[in-house]
Amino acid sequence: MSTNRLMARISLKHRTAYFLLPVAFAVLILTIGYHLFFRSTAADIGNYLVRGTGIGLLPVMLWSGSLLVFSKSRCSLWKKLRHITGSTFCLLVSLMVMSYWMPWNGFWGIFTQGGLVPLSGSVGAALSGEGFQRMMFISMAGLTTFLLLSPPHLLRRIADWIRVLFNLIYNRIIDRVRTGTPSEIEPILPDNLSNETVWILPEIDVLDIEEETVTTDNEIREKAERIRCKLAEFCIEVEVPIKNVRTGPKVSVYGIRPGRGVRVSEIQAREEDLEVELGTKVRFEGINRTPGLIGLEVPNSSNRTVGLGELINNSNFLKTRQKGELPVAIGLDSGGEPVLVDLCSMPHLLIGGATNSGKSVFLNGILSSLLLFNKPSELRLLLIDPKQVEFRYYEDIPHLVPNDQPGNIIVDPHMAEQLLDSLQKDMLYRHQLLVDLKVRNIRDYNRRAEVTLPYLVVVIDELASLIHSAPGIKSKLVQVAQRGRAVGIQTIIATQRPEVQIIDGLIKAQFPSRVALTVASVRDSMTILDVGGAQKLLGQGDMLFKDVSNPDPIRVQGVYVHDHEIAGITGYWKSHSKDQPSSTVLQI
Repeated sequence: MSTNRLMARISLKHRTAYFLLPVAFAVLILTIGYHLFFRSTAADIGNYLVRGTGIGLLPVMLWSGSLLVFSKSRCSLWKKLRHITGSTFCLLVSLMVMSYWMPWNGFWGIFTQGGLVPLSGSVGAALSGEGFQRMMFISMAGLTTFLLLSPPHLLRRIADWIRVLFNLIYNRIIDRVRTGTPSEIEPILPDNLSNETVWILPEIDVLDIEEETVTTDNEIREKAERIRCKLAEFCIEVEVPIKNVRTGPKVSVYGIRPGRGVRVSEIQAREEDLEVELGTKVRFEGINRTPGLIGLEVPNSSNRTVGLGELINNSNFLKTRQKGELPVAIGLDSGGEPVLVDLCSMPHLLIGGATNSGKSVFLNGILSSLLLFNKPSELRLLLIDPKQVEFRYYEDIPHLVPNDQPGNIIVDPHMAEQLLDSLQKDMLYRHQLLVDLKVRNIRDYNRRAEVTLPYLVVVIDELASLIHSAPGIKSKLVQVAQRGRAVGIQTIIATQRPEVQIIDGLIKAQFPSRVALTVASVRDSMTILDVGGAQKLLGQGDMLFKDVSNPDPIRVQGVYVHDHEIAGITGYWKSHSKDQPSSTVLQI
């Protein structure tokens, strides 16, 4: 409960009583400070003012007024007793301090000549000592007054904060003791690389070929007519040609041709009406592929799964492999065309989406594409999985670094932070190799060097968990992304919390290629893609993909890799590495 809500529950008289307490405490502090800095001449003036005006009775007047107001409040008897005890303690401390520095006769005599002489002398000794003793006395007096006069709700809240802080520090110390200091990523030395061993790529037969489900012409014709009739009810004349409908695995795009005098904004403003008519979420495309048409994405009545084998057997994938170094199969767009990209041209990828939207499945599709066509001498993987469950299939494959850790999957946030820090040493070493050979990027270096450098892909499955446990990991990740592209270090990060605290300006500037899966609000979509639309996705791999070559996001049904397919690919590499000499397992 915040302090404002706590004070709102207190009556007006109760508030007045609590307001007088800091006033009395402030008077005490001012009195002590006054005599600490003006002890000589100013003290005589103060004595005259106190005797002449009776201002020395101010602490007693404040104490009496506080008791009078608090006694008429609606507080319980226990609170009233606490207030009387605390205020009396504050009054005694104030009078003892004043009696030590201003030993007046009359009213103050009982504190210098009566039974409180020993206590007053102790207070005076504390105040007249060194600066540390004075501060200790003032701090203890103020802390005691605060504990006696503060509301119980506020004290319980402070105790909870202290307990949470203690548990955080204790857990950090325990984690450091259990995990120990992780080994650093050592730079790749050409002397340690062996190109003599022939690595054999796995067969594509380990992948399944999904059966296609075709949307019937009757369904397309029916939805096109319903779209036209619904817009006609608002006096918007349009045409929905059947021949311009592009059918995808989960969504079909209906091309709408506006009539004469019909503005595009009038059609787009009826998006909610079309959703009510069709009974599903619809979305207008940014730019339609067919000139003169407005694209409307409408979900199909029957969906189909996009398999990795379907995309790899496509002829366009062979062209992508010939042009790029790290080809990746993304999925099928809303028109049924394959979306194939080169990871080196991205150069870094940001994935955001809500829980159970398909982020981990999408990451498995990317990793499977990389492992199918890249040998350990060509590709290295650094997998960071704070959730400890998503990358279990990839343990102990020869592509992973560092290879001296059990399982090779990094699950500790502090270890991940140190590995990213040591990764910068490898990045600087690679830069020096490029400078020595007078080349600009790793592609030119591998063409001219005798021993090639492998690409390094860093994959983080949950960025928000890492930043929460190790806040310094964000700056290290940005540094790696800034200078890692030229030397062959690519980064892929995913998060289920697309917030500005996680995906800030630095992250967005270094990750121009982005994927947005289903999110909760348009604000989350704006955080990931800088445009809305991800809140209308259907889930289960339905995404908006934004590449550096295409600033407008396109709708894609992501590739799905079954567990047995992943196990087949990783099992091949695990069994293959056991038959090879230890020198083939690259040390990075």
